[in-house]
Amino acid sequence: MNIFLAGIIITVSAAIIASVSLLTIPDNRQHCTFCPEIPSPTQTLQTANATTASVVDTQQISTSENDCGQFLALPEQHERFTVPVLLMDSNSTGCFKLTFTVGETRNPDHTYLLAILRQELNFHIGNYNVTMHGKLFSISSGKDYTKSFEISSISQAADSPANSQIGNDPTNYPVGTNFTETYMIKALPGAKGFYDYSIPGPICSHYPLAVGYVANQVNTSNFSKVNPFGPICMNLPFKIVAVQVSGMGYKQLQLEPIPLG
Repeated sequence: MNIFLAGIIITVSAAIIASVSLLTIPDNRQHCTFCPEIPSPTQTLQTANATTASVVDTQQISTSENDCGQFLALPEQHERFTVPVLLMDSNSTGCFKLTFTVGETRNPDHTYLLAILRQELNFHIGNYNVTMHGKLFSISSGKDYTKSFEISSISQAADSPANSQIGNDPTNYPVGTNFTETYMIKALPGAKGFYDYSIPGPICSHYPLAVGYVANQVNTSNFSKVNPFGPICMNLPFKIVAVQVSGMGYKQLQLEPIPLG
């Protein structure tokens, strides 16, 4: 089996993996969907001048969370292949709010932690390439459609006034602190379509997205087949524990796993 992880395709025999219940991955990696790359020391130095954690390629706009309207909490994923597919109208604007929890880390360096958080927030919108090679398969990132959207950082907030007094840098928050990152997303003309991954969710997941289609037009066949062994990811110091959206809906959909053998 080929697994795409941080720009590297790893080939593993499906027969061997099928004989175990869990993949053993070094460096405290856990199951997840689309893994952010852990930055090197050089990459962390490039973010040293950053004072807040925001998506690298987004715009900063003069708006507030009040412009988003009522937020809707996305449901937790209880079944392995059943996920909320986000629904946006063509040429529409919505918001999403990510709630993070600060976890333990073996590297408390401020620059390193900030680089990790920025990398988690630097998500993309696009599709996967799934290719079969006999009894093996490969999954890699396909065409990137992120530029078909405008994604703008709105606000960042800690879960209590006490933590807010520390400042607006989550790398200074104590372990166990919850904080939110809120963004606005606009589907540009021509963005109509189906996307295998978009905004990030809990356990390193990324929600499928349908733009310009109503719920009864969205089907399993519109999306790529998914890894039957589940996702793989790094154990990161900032974990998304909840996601809320506004200006968009969702449909619970059971995705089709890649067949084995």
